[in-house]
Amino acid sequence: MLILALFSPSLAATLEVGSAYATVQDAIDAANDGDTVHIPTGTWAEHIDITGKAITLAGDGSGATILSPGTNHDAIS
Repeated sequence: MLILALFSPSLAATLEVGSAYATVQDAIDAANDGDTVHIPTGTWAEHIDITGKAITLAGDGSGATILSPGTNHDAIS
């Protein structure tokens, strides 16, 4: 049984911003490759950095989930 556990593929997780993670970047930092970071409806005044992460960012739809860094910089790098 232990051998099977060592070779089992890891399952992707969905990390929930707003409940489990206070900020989008907190969830991104905790995410592993293949995970999804769910960003709920609202305007999130953050610059986020996903460099080196093979993750999915998912919102609640165009116009419902907005990333706005509040500066002249891009919201995502």
